[in-house]
Amino acid sequence: MVSYYSDDFTDTIINEIRQEYEVLIPELSYIGGKKNPLTKNLVESAYCLALYRVLKNATFDGK
Repeated sequence: MVSYYSDDFTDTIINEIRQEYEVLIPELSYIGGKKNPLTKNLVESAYCLALYRVLKNATFDGK
């Protein structure tokens, strides 16, 4: 992202993604932890959802 947008914009987006992810994690259902191989997929899906939500609402003004 830094090659297309400013450092400040990129840092803001990353921080917003991190905040959204931290909100989502406690809402995930317990599906067995390390005993269930799909736990990793669930956690990664939460990250992707956080990424999607932030980028969907972001305003990209270019460089």
